Amino acid sequence: MTLPRFMRDALEERDSIVRLDVLHVRGELLTRSALGPARLESSADMRSTVEDRALIDSVLSYIEETVMDEEPGDLDARWGLIFTNAQGQRVLSFYLDKFGARGVAEGYEIRLHNADRIIDLLKTVTGTP
Repeated sequence: MTLPRFMRDALEERDSIVRLDVLHVRGELLTRSALGPARLESSADMRSTVEDRALIDSVLSYIEETVMDEEPGDLDARWGLIFTNAQGQRVLSFYLDKFGARGVAEGYEIRLHNADRIIDLLKTVTGTP
């Protein structure tokens, strides 16, 4: 399986990642318009910080194993994953809708085909039903 170039480039730095911030907005929360990445970051009602290397590696592996295609479309972001290195710099920003069907990674709009594993793992991290 081949990841889009922008994802391969970002994941090349996976060994430098020391922290994952998981942002979430409940799927049933109604908004006047779809949430984009910036709005999700400012209005997330749940935030979790993960520094467990094994858990970070699991999330990154699930992302690597997800089939995705660059495809413009509307995203109503409900999950945000911000991976940072020891210097506090973002290495990868990844946003998903509540189903894991649409996303934005590194500013590119994508369609995901088997991202339910990522969503299920994020729910266990945040304790979200």
